[in-house]
Amino acid sequence: MKKLIAYVMAGGKGTRMGNTEKPLILVCGKPIIERIVDAIDRCDAISDFFVVVTETSEFTSRFAKGKGWKCVFTEGRGYLVDAWQALQETSQETGVFVSSDLPFLTSHILKRFIDEFRVHGAKGGGVYRILEEGGVSPVGINILRIPPLPAAEFKYFTSGLYLLNINASQDVYTAKRVCECQAYSES
Repeated sequence: MKKLIAYVMAGGKGTRMGNTEKPLILVCGKPIIERIVDAIDRCDAISDFFVVVTETSEFTSRFAKGKGWKCVFTEGRGYLVDAWQALQETSQETGVFVSSDLPFLTSHILKRFIDEFRVHGAKGGGVYRILEEGGVSPVGINILRIPPLPAAEFKYFTSGLYLLNINASQDVYTAKRVCECQAYSES
């Protein structure tokens, strides 16, 4: 089966974090983006990756280039618009898109999502976290294609620590506590 290209969506403004570029926040001693790239590198369903940046993610762009990672510059018009622009810029029809605020993402969850997506023969899809209080929430892991679909056709529901999003200072505190407790390990 053909491997997919991954795109790390790292072009946000970080307004909820006081204009801090979230991909560069340290979790367990590493920037979040580096932890995500490590998970992508270990996923045997993914052949390569790009870091998607905008003019508002200058430090993340510099960091990625310093690591030798390929960057795609987009207009910064939102997750979906930038995702489709990244596909076009890299001449791809399909890609796995990962938000850059998932410090505990594992290669295992990426592989399971991609495998389930393929089993269902879907054209687009996303990962949704099952909330403790009930309901679900999109996580920021998607498979998108050109031409774009109006909504995710395939929804993969799961739960677990690896889906912690860093969206506020309280989330950074939670992530640091996880590191201190050594409750996290790649699986």
